[in-house]
Amino acid sequence: MNNLRAKSEQHFETFNRKYKNLGVVGKGAYGSVSCYEDKSRKKVAVKQFFMRSGKDDGIPITLCREINLLRELEHENILKVQDIVISTDGSFNMICDFCKIDLEKLLTYHKSQIRAHNTSPPLPSKLDDHMIRSILYQILKGIHYLHSKWVIHRDLKPSNILINDVDGADRGCVKVADFGLARIFKAPLRKLVDDGPVVTIWYRSPELLLGSKHYTPALDIWSIGCIMYELYELKPLFKGEEVKQGNNPNPFQKDQLDKIFQVLGTPTVDQWPSLSSLPEFKQLSNFTKYENKLEAESHFSKDSPEYDLLKRLLEYDPSKRITAKEALQHPYFNPKPSSNCFEQHRYIYPEIRPVLHPTPNVMRPHPPQNQPSYPHPNPHSLPQPQYPQPSYPPSQPQPSMNPMNPSSNSANQNQKPVINNSSGSSSNKRKKKDESSKMSSSSKKKKQ
Repeated sequence: MNNLRAKSEQHFETFNRKYKNLGVVGKGAYGSVSCYEDKSRKKVAVKQFFMRSGKDDGIPITLCREINLLRELEHENILKVQDIVISTDGSFNMICDFCKIDLEKLLTYHKSQIRAHNTSPPLPSKLDDHMIRSILYQILKGIHYLHSKWVIHRDLKPSNILINDVDGADRGCVKVADFGLARIFKAPLRKLVDDGPVVTIWYRSPELLLGSKHYTPALDIWSIGCIMYELYELKPLFKGEEVKQGNNPNPFQKDQLDKIFQVLGTPTVDQWPSLSSLPEFKQLSNFTKYENKLEAESHFSKDSPEYDLLKRLLEYDPSKRITAKEALQHPYFNPKPSSNCFEQHRYIYPEIRPVLHPTPNVMRPHPPQNQPSYPHPNPHSLPQPQYPQPSYPPSQPQPSMNPMNPSSNSANQNQKPVINNSSGSSSNKRKKKDESSKMSSSSKKKKQ
């Protein structure tokens, strides 16, 4: 065990010498994501997970699942894990490809700029059609690869879709990220009764909302349908209010279902034969009967390939829902979209996903009290808590914020370390003074 720890610490020190910490990209209850840069100016993202302090719980199962899956997956549209580093404080550091933009921030930026009317060149009222097709095509390619490997993502949403905006061969490449909720599925399907809620509620499929435990790849396809609408309209299609009950991990989400029914119509057993077998089927009698209004809501012509693909992605019956492989062959993608979603886009984006501020390489060993130790299903949607910086005893200088910048190192060494507990600090000084006096007296006795 000691040998393993020594190797881990050596690996972490090697990483610190190789990379310079540029700063934090995002924070959540699970930890943080930082941007690092090597000597060649190539950037990587470091996803750092806080472990519980003083507990022998081991590595969280969701973290194990994400690491194991990502190290086995190899596809241009799946976020690649380059390495795993365990820091000296026990936190896990997952080193991944760095992407400056995620889809959620891209959509939010477009909405804000359209309202401001101050961009040059001006942004169109909608995302460029070529850009949308390329993004959707690349998402479907990544998801088709996952499904062919018997993996369901289970948390597809705009914030988990990353886009590379750096000049180079893979500029405009879309990558599916965040596999903390991903699972391997089997044939025949088995119930996954041990899970809490999966998929952020606006992108959650109706079979899940009605209590199904037989997860299929179709739930990812529904989420892609929701994302497709949002790319065109710059707003979520089914924006329901989530019900939360402390003692019930899966409360019935009536408002979310109602939002779906208002657009797609209230489902019937005729169009969805297995509907009556779902645990919450009896709840449907409490809903208003709606007609399908998807055409009016999407503003697509009923005969257009856009409408046909959207309709098939949002099919109620999961057994009839289009697959990722079938969607890639749909007429909507004829001609085949570019692998660079920015190819025909004239606008150059600023730092939409900004690097905030440099932070020490040694992370806090645990999150604040009353915070879960590992990933909230949607860390990007959380308010960004300001974690206090780690403090260091006087005998240990604070580690360099920029290990590749000597001038920065010397500046840091001149700063006095911050001690959170002033009384603890003074007691430490008294203790050291007593120890030094004892040592001096003992040395005098030896000389005598």
